[in-house]
Amino acid sequence: MKFFLHKTVVLLMVFFLVQIPLYWTDSLNNERRDFKKEASATVSKSYAAHQSMPGPILVFPYVHAYWQDLVNNQGNPVGREQKFTYGSISLLPKKLSIINKMTAEERRIGIFPVPVFKAEVQMAADFSWEELDSGVLLKPDDTLEWGQAFIALPISDQHGIKVIQKMRWEDNDLAYTPGSQVELFDGKGIHADVPAHSHASNAQALIHMEVVGTEMLQNIPTADQTTVTTQSNWPHPQFLGAQLPDTRDISDNGFTAVWFSSALASNINTLWQKCFNLHDCQSLENENLGVQLIDPTNFYTKMTRALKYGFLFLAITFIAFLLFEVLCNLRIHPVQYAFLGIASGIFFILLLSFAEHIGFAYAYAIAASGCLLLLSVYAHALLKHWRRTLSFSAVLTMLYLVLYTILQQEDAALLTGSLLIFALLAVAMMSTRKIDWYVWQEQLAKPTL
Repeated sequence: MKFFLHKTVVLLMVFFLVQIPLYWTDSLNNERRDFKKEASATVSKSYAAHQSMPGPILVFPYVHAYWQDLVNNQGNPVGREQKFTYGSISLLPKKLSIINKMTAEERRIGIFPVPVFKAEVQMAADFSWEELDSGVLLKPDDTLEWGQAFIALPISDQHGIKVIQKMRWEDNDLAYTPGSQVELFDGKGIHADVPAHSHASNAQALIHMEVVGTEMLQNIPTADQTTVTTQSNWPHPQFLGAQLPDTRDISDNGFTAVWFSSALASNINTLWQKCFNLHDCQSLENENLGVQLIDPTNFYTKMTRALKYGFLFLAITFIAFLLFEVLCNLRIHPVQYAFLGIASGIFFILLLSFAEHIGFAYAYAIAASGCLLLLSVYAHALLKHWRRTLSFSAVLTMLYLVLYTILQQEDAALLTGSLLIFALLAVAMMSTRKIDWYVWQEQLAKPTL
């Protein structure tokens, strides 16, 4: 009994010691993931960052002149002084159409690829307004003078503007000036003066430009009715934002996605006025919709999931050898268990190392084949017969295949993993149901000649 307990304790100690390579690999995986993020940040800094832009906004500045009574220290009126306040009224389009035609490619920082894009952006915004009322004329002698109206187009990373044509406002071609003159994105963007007046009218603004960016392109649906169409040659999109596309078509040649947004659903007018007047734009930015270009070689999430199964992976290897030791009446030393555990743990390090160069699928095949060959050859020296060795190899092969299946799945990963554990437990219980563990314990304690 004492010998049995001693071996059990030693095997448990060995099992937990061989977990060390798993924790080290997990730390290394997180470090490499951070390196990839740094590569993306480097490209964003030198090329252009994520791009986000709303539709054009029509702004009417004004100067309000009013008279203020002056009083002396005794509170008696002594005259009047004219004061001035400056403000503006902003209008969103009634209808907005945005077409983004993205051409994507990869830029590399070391071994890390980063998706970048050039987007040809076309906007058509239809404005319509009644006689403007600032609401500040409180006294008969107050006056209001309207300033130069302009179209503002905020852009999250102004450095990404590469080619821009003059804006078409009705029959006029108008040039842009840097800076959006509105609070959104801290004033980054462009604006153009337009011949618009405060009396009731309607007009259309046509915008055509090219912008570049890194990984992500988003739009804010700033109109009563907004349609956004995004096309790209990149076959790995991830749609994100407050609304998923209403229609989408993804193939090996790229994707096309279309969003339809209504102000009734997004309350965009209230959010815009909150941004424009109160300088609180976070809620407005949260209404964006768009796409992120996913790097298909970004396997670090899969590695994290694989390492979560590492404990189970090593446990199954140990249990398989323990069953062979019990069923075949073998004597396997804890040091040999340690070698088996370390060899199984090395699989994850090989997987991470190869995947950065040749992709996850090929890396998994090479790492699994190498470890399977090593474990099979070593196991043959312990199990003494090729039949036992082939049975052990079959168990490992099934384990590698099931783990790969789990990593490829998302929705059914938990179900597959649970069924695997249940199946292995059932096999272990059925294989040992007729064993007299007391007899095996006594045989284990007998000295070998």
